[in-house]
Amino acid sequence: MLRTLWFLSMVVFISVSFSWLAGTPSYVSLDWRGYRVNTTIPILVGMLCGFSLLLALIFRLWFFIRDAPKSIANIIFNKKRGRGYKALTAGMVAVAAGDTEEALKQAKLAEILLNEPPLTMLLSAQAAQLNGDEKAAKEFFIEMTKKNDMEFLGLRGLITQAEKEGDAEKSLNLLKRAYFLRPKSAWVSKNLFELQVKNRCWNDASVTNQKLLKIGIIDQSSNRERNSVLSYQIGLNALSKNNRNDAFREFKRAYNLDPTFVPGVKSFVRELIDRGQHSKAQNAIEKTWKLCPHPHLLELYWEAAEAQNPMDRTQASQSLLKINPDHFESHIAIVKPALDAKL
Repeated sequence: MLRTLWFLSMVVFISVSFSWLAGTPSYVSLDWRGYRVNTTIPILVGMLCGFSLLLALIFRLWFFIRDAPKSIANIIFNKKRGRGYKALTAGMVAVAAGDTEEALKQAKLAEILLNEPPLTMLLSAQAAQLNGDEKAAKEFFIEMTKKNDMEFLGLRGLITQAEKEGDAEKSLNLLKRAYFLRPKSAWVSKNLFELQVKNRCWNDASVTNQKLLKIGIIDQSSNRERNSVLSYQIGLNALSKNNRNDAFREFKRAYNLDPTFVPGVKSFVRELIDRGQHSKAQNAIEKTWKLCPHPHLLELYWEAAEAQNPMDRTQASQSLLKINPDHFESHIAIVKPALDAKL
């Protein structure tokens, strides 16, 4: 709207100016190299405008001739690029459809037309994998890792290959590189955690688990349950090296994080009993029994209560029944020693 008003204003201004000049008697005299030219101002202005227009047309023609080769080259390039993208799309569709022959054909065509490795490498690698040529696919993935914008995709391809080959150590090292590039990637973090657990890297898995919570991939409850299991495993490692204090600290942490994780509860109570802290051992089992009674805790509870004969065990089991009277395990806890005592 503003441009239209501006154009109309200029037209009106020029028209009024020429009308004023035409109605005003004015003459111009020009002496040049012995020649004298006499004319009116409107004619002079008109000649100047015509000369300017001619000059502008000459310049436009010159620029057109000068830029013609470049323009033609751009048209050819864009047409070639369009065909390349079309081949790239067709190749991706062929990969998704499982058409090996078509995928390889379109991958080669896209590579020739586009001449942009970052765009065609992934398609070429996937087509090679579809054809069963893992060696060629690996070469493409390795080349991708050498380019900043394709490194993550290259690593992902290599990780997938390493997992198929069952090379857990190689997968773990590649995942660490991928995690460094994309620490917020859910796929990387989850796979890294699983491999760390599989390789018994409990401390590293604990760190990754905290990061999974931080970026929102798991919730607080899952985080606590996982940390409980990891602390239990770290405690077992310490126990195997006869580091009883470290083991006790980890078992206690596992119990505090998740008192329903029975292996962690058993190890914690075992340490308490061995340290002569029978009352604390009883309290720990009673807390777990209230949440989820488990038969594997019964023998430890009797030992913590120092109930050595069936009658004492029956009496000790009464405490468990009072804690969780509606659970069948509480009733079984009384039945076993009562049968032994022939009650």
